[in-house]
Formats: sequence, structure tokens, C-alpha cells
Amino acid sequence: MERNINLDEISDGKLYGGNDLVKTDCHGCKGCFDCCRGMGSSILLDPFDLYQIEKYQNATFEELLKNRIELNVVDGIILPNLKMVGSDERCSFLSDEGRCNIHGFRPGFCRLFPLGRLYEDRSFKYFLQVNECKYKNKTKIKVQKWINTADIKKYEEFINEWHYYIKELQEILKGTQDNALIKKINLYILNNFYMIPYNTNHIFQKLKLPSLVGMLLTGMILSPYALNLLDDSILSISPDLRKLALVIILTRAGLAMDMEDLKKVGRPAVLMCFIPASFEILGVVVLAPKLLGVSIIEAAVIGTVLAAVSPEYYQ
Repeated sequence: MERNINLDEISDGKLYGGNDLVKTDCHGCKGCFDCCRGMGSSILLDPFDLYQIEKYQNATFEELLKNRIELNVVDGIILPNLKMVGSDERCSFLSDEGRCNIHGFRPGFCRLFPLGRLYEDRSFKYFLQVNECKYKNKTKIKVQKWINTADIKKYEEFINEWHYYIKELQEILKGTQDNALIKKINLYILNNFYMIPYNTNHIFQKLKLPSLVGMLLTGMILSPYALNLLDDSILSISPDLRKLALVIILTRAGLAMDMEDLKKVGRPAVLMCFIPASFEILGVVVLAPKLLGVSIIEAAVIGTVLAAVSPEYYQ
């Protein structure tokens, strides 16, 4: 959700990066939960937020819609947000004792508060909203530690891509009166980023296969090369969709990685990082001079580039 604001009026006048110190640490809030009440529909959920909540709550998107989240129109796009309940308009995940029931898996908006993001030139910086948090004795903490997510760089890349992707769709919808197109784009967003991938995940998890396989196969089945269920208006923006899908897949894979599990696997994990890429490079070095008429050095360069970007083609 974008706001037109004057930074001088609501912030300390500074912009922050992930490694900067900022005065936000409220030491566990100590019984305060003002920021968990009266937020209306402002706590928007991106696909990764919803994935985290679904995973922690062991619930589907439809199940969460019953009493935990709701749908609202944000500048023409239908997006989910946390639901406020009760006479005091408290977050549906807030306990009777005033503690967050999903704190370890809380949405990005909640992790960020009282910081905000200023988007400019296809990127963003953080700023401190000085009038939002009522806690008095806050201390300084690194921005990335305050946000507290597994891989801050991948997470920030995903957040940035998602923001500008939604913004571009909103601009498209502002310029059209085609109700059919508006409906199709909104259904596409809900189905492909919030509903379908996670439903297929449950199936593949039961089969003890990576959940990302469900996402990939779902896309293949819906594509023009299989059931051809996608409208032409959606296919016209498919390059942007593919780029965002790649970011989501890699972000989810990175953020879901458990370092303890990786340490247990040890040597095989390291080998799996290098062996496939090495075979790709070797294959190109052997075949490219014969098929393309290039030198061995040129073939090695081509092979290295292909090995580096091959995950994009696999998606």
C-alpha cells in the first residue's frame, strides 16, 4: 500500500540500509500491543507472508479467509490482509494476553514496524516513523536484525520485485475500463500467487517431494503448452510474471533453508552445488566448438554463463 507522505513530518529525516543502526528496539514490547490494534486493512500480505502463515498454522488460504485474513481492493488489485476483530479491532492472531500467536512467522509489515519503505528508482530504502511506536526507551539495532528474516538480501529482492510488479498492474488497471480484464488480472493474482501454488504444495509434501515441484507443474499444466487455460491478456505480461516467479521460487527456497539440516548433510550438499554446474560447463566446452565453431575458451565462457543462469530456465 503506497502513501503520499512528507518524510520531514513523519520521520527523523534519514534513510537507512540493512546494515545501518536505527532506534527501533523496544525489547519485546513489554506488554504493549498498540500496533496490533486498530490497523484496519493496512497489514497487507504478500505471497511469502501468506506461505509462512499457512505453513505455521497448517491451514489453507480458504481456511484462513474464514476468520484470520480478508480480501480488500488496493488501488484496483484485490489483495489479502490481516483481519482485525472484536470491539477493540485487534489482530486476529493476537492472544488474550496481548501476545502475537505467529510472532516467528509474522508478516513483513509487522517485522518492519515502525520502519517504512521509500521506493525510488526500482529499489527502496528504509525510514523511521517517529510518531508510530509509543514505547519510550527504544535502543538502536541493525535494520536487518530488527526485520529478522533468514536471508535479508533475497527477502529484500523479493519485496522490491513484488512491489513494482503490483504497481505496474495497478497502472494497467487505472488505464482500462474493461471489467473482464480487471477480473481476469485479479483472479490471476489470487490463484497463482496465493491459492494454487500452496494447494499443490500439500499434495507434493505428502508424496515427500519438494513443494516447489508443485508450483512448477501447476504452471506447466496451465500454460499454452498443456491445457492452455491462461487468457491472452495474461500472456502479454508473461515476461514480468516469469521474472517475479523466479524471484519467489529462489526466495522461498533460500528462506526455507535450515542451516542445521545443511550441516547434517554436509559434503553431499557441497558436491551438489558444484557437480551439476561442472558437468554443464564441461558439456558446453566439448560440444560448442563442434556445433557452433567457437574456440575452447569461448566455449568455456558460454558454459560458465549457462551454468550460472540455468535455474532461470528450469523455472
